[in-house]
Order: sequence, then structure tokens, then C-alpha cells
Amino acid sequence: MQQQQDSLPKYKVRKLFSHPYFSIKKQSIFLKIYVKTRSPKEKIVVEEDKVVVFVKKPPDKGKANKEIISFLSKELNCSSNDIEIVSGMKSHFKTLKIDNKSEEEIIKFLERFKE
Repeated sequence: MQQQQDSLPKYKVRKLFSHPYFSIKKQSIFLKIYVKTRSPKEKIVVEEDKVVVFVKKPPDKGKANKEIISFLSKELNCSSNDIEIVSGMKSHFKTLKIDNKSEEEIIKFLERFKE
């Protein structure tokens, strides 16, 4: 059995995305975040395994979701129309679709908030 495994051809696995927090599909960036509501101030923290966005509003009737989009559009220097929550509307874990930003811009943006 050991000989058979050694004789199998080795395949190189190509890493599709250079960053663990986002992916790129059809000219859009999909950023995965974790949201903490009712925070004393708005801020972004990039941890080893996730991007945490702190917002002041409670998760009530979409108030926190609106604040996330507003806050991130200011931080990314883009229109709020360029950011959309595509999954996690009622969850702390969300996926955002960001248009009109390059991979390099998103990497530089995330680097600013690394701990």
C-alpha cells in the first residue's frame, strides 16, 4: 500500500486567492466579515482568521446592516451603492460584494487594520 501512494503522480495545487478574507468573481470583490453590534465606536479589526467590523447600531430592522455599508463606504472611499450584503442579512457573519475596487486596493485597505 505504501508503495502505491509513493508512485502516484504529484499534483501541484494552485491557490486561487492570495488573501483568506476575500475572493474575486466577475470584477467584484467578495469580502467575508464578522460584525459586532452595539460597540462604543465604529472600527475595523483584521484578525488572523477574520475581519471584524464594529458598529454602534443594534441589529434591529436592518439598522446595523445600513451602518456597515455606510461605514465601509467611507473607509473604502467609495459610493455606498458599490457595497452590497449578499449573504448574512440576519447573521453576524456576512459576505459583502464590493464593486469598483481592485484586489490591490482591498489588500492595502485590510493591511491598515491588522493587529
